[in-house]
Amino acid sequence: MTGVLCPRAGAVEGVDRPEVVIDDFRMEPLANFITENGIHEFHPKGLLGLGYDSNVYATEDAIGDGFVRGIAGIEGRINSTLFDLIVYDLELESKIYFQESDRNLLGGRFDGEWVREGMESTTSTGVHWARIDDPLIETGENIQRSEYYGNVVHERERANGSWNAGLDLGRNQFDEDGRTFTAEERSNWFGLLNGGWIWQFSETGDTSVNGTVGYRTYDLDTRFQDNWVVGATAGWRGRIGDRTFLNASAGLEARMYADDFVHNPAWDDKLVLVPVGVVLGRWQYREFSRVDLQFYSRATDSTSANAAWIYGTVFDWLHAFDERWRAGAFGTWYTVRDSGSNTGEPIRTRETWQIGAKAELEMVRGIGGRFRVSYASSDSNVDEDFDRLEAVIEMGIVF
Repeated sequence: MTGVLCPRAGAVEGVDRPEVVIDDFRMEPLANFITENGIHEFHPKGLLGLGYDSNVYATEDAIGDGFVRGIAGIEGRINSTLFDLIVYDLELESKIYFQESDRNLLGGRFDGEWVREGMESTTSTGVHWARIDDPLIETGENIQRSEYYGNVVHERERANGSWNAGLDLGRNQFDEDGRTFTAEERSNWFGLLNGGWIWQFSETGDTSVNGTVGYRTYDLDTRFQDNWVVGATAGWRGRIGDRTFLNASAGLEARMYADDFVHNPAWDDKLVLVPVGVVLGRWQYREFSRVDLQFYSRATDSTSANAAWIYGTVFDWLHAFDERWRAGAFGTWYTVRDSGSNTGEPIRTRETWQIGAKAELEMVRGIGGRFRVSYASSDSNVDEDFDRLEAVIEMGIVF
């Protein structure tokens, strides 16, 4: 049967979703499908698109190709009790190139979460699966891989704030080789413990401290090294104006590897220290319209050294002409710098920038289209330089 889901009593109703999302396209659903007992709401959804990538392999000698992309999925929520909520989101994706068939992708993602909300505490358990071919930030290559993650988080309220603790476990399974590694070398397991304290100093602002301890182990240690990660950050967030919000954090991360990269002491990167943090400002200059500006610094395991330091900025502007028609522009710039290099070789760095434009039109409730175009340029002192133009037009439907 169909109809409008009636609000239920209980604190768990604070965990809600205002819209249904397919890929990252947000739309109001055509209707709410609800089981007869009223506890299960679900929304089938689909998307079909046509696109072009001018540099499929992210190389200097560019090979371009067009593709067709389709997504089918379902999103739902189950209010099993007054204080328990289960949410799930499944999307299956197929991407087919006209000429470069070895880049075809059959993938998707699933996210599920169970939330129990009590009088003073909230506990959640989540699972995540995805099969993707997103570009590697170190090289720009589209590498097919699978993600299997799970996590548990507990948060407890106190008089002037709250504390939280969590555990993340997962696996990254690479399904194809890259230019500088094999799939078996790059596949890994990881675990991460994290916790923190949030002090609420006003209705619209808080400060926080957070700590993390993690371990990652690779299937092979011929190239990449198992490692411990220890990090700490302090943060602040709040309003700095009627329509302006700021979120800032800063700290330090230490990565301790079992050996130097490829067991070669010339890299000298068994211990890597990286400043980490983010500053995100948002200006909500009118209803449904915003400007975001972000600066960030973080660390990751590199493909050509033990670690890489990544720092950059992101700009995103979205203007709503009305509730259904939105357009905007975006841009990013970042640098990736390795933690070491072989004797006589320079430390690898890569600088990348991208600019683009986007438009979204929800023609009627639950049916919409969007267009996105971007141009990126990436230069490295030792690896392939490349330029890439991407454009895609898509139609989506959400029931």
